[in-house]
Amino acid sequence: MNEPMISIICPVYNVEKYLVRCISSLICQTYANIEIILVDDGSTDNSGKICDDYAGKDNRISVIHKENGGLSSARNTGIDVASGDYILFVDSDDSISPRIIEDFYARIIDTESDMVIGGIKRVDEQGKYLDSLDWGEDAVVSKHEYWVRFFEQKNGLGVVVNGKLYKKRIFDDLRFDEGKIFEDELIIHKIIDLCDRICIINDEYYFYTKRNDGIMGKTKGVVNGYDKVEAYIKRAEYLYNTNELSFSLQCLEDAINRYFMVVSNPNNSDIKRKLEIKKMLSDVLRKVEGNSKRYLLKKSLFLYAYKAMEITWIIRERIRRLKH
Repeated sequence: MNEPMISIICPVYNVEKYLVRCISSLICQTYANIEIILVDDGSTDNSGKICDDYAGKDNRISVIHKENGGLSSARNTGIDVASGDYILFVDSDDSISPRIIEDFYARIIDTESDMVIGGIKRVDEQGKYLDSLDWGEDAVVSKHEYWVRFFEQKNGLGVVVNGKLYKKRIFDDLRFDEGKIFEDELIIHKIIDLCDRICIINDEYYFYTKRNDGIMGKTKGVVNGYDKVEAYIKRAEYLYNTNELSFSLQCLEDAINRYFMVVSNPNNSDIKRKLEIKKMLSDVLRKVEGNSKRYLLKKSLFLYAYKAMEITWIIRERIRRLKH
């Protein structure tokens, strides 16, 4: 029996320092029938050339060179051309176990699941072990059980799209939001909604590189933090609409806390985005409050705290203008 094709989608942007390690881990998979789609997202270093060099030596590799559009755009480009029955996303500064596809495919078939999640090992830029993330014992879970583990662990494993094997049909009509960061946060609830069964494996198959110059370590990660607030709000609304009220409330609490963190950052001056997110948050609070006495109080606290934050923000702006 012929093995089905599995597509590995790897966005590439200015990662010449890590790219050889990444591609080497892709081409040494023990599962034979794979295609490797390297999407060069307008790299200005030698990343594009490295991709082409590997493609010249391995006919399973295809390279797409495109103008820079960001991680979501690169992933979407890969999805558009993927011919496999299953998809695995890998970031080009990370690497994977040689058995990830063989083992994940075996589980997805044995358990009749739509997605397989494995553990993640975090390493530094030199590949030295830092720590591990997992969700405990192996299991096959429903949507509800997935969210139970998601909120119990809160370790980030449930959010990231990398290192998971998906049935291609999940992405038939689903794409990443372009022009935003925290793209994984913005899409994960949509992915889970399209899964009936999810297989969890405790073993670590994905090796995440914690970079000193990563987006989350820069000011940009805080300034554009409204994207993360938006993700929390949309996840809260989704969970509310699927009768997961307790989880929806947790998301709203996270959204409120993150909102004030972003608003209070002195580098953040995007007033239009601030007001947009404030309205989104208020709308979902209003929607949820009818089913939760707890959130009648939470909404009052939010509005009171927001007013105080507005006053602080106005004073800060006046001081800044006087200095100039």
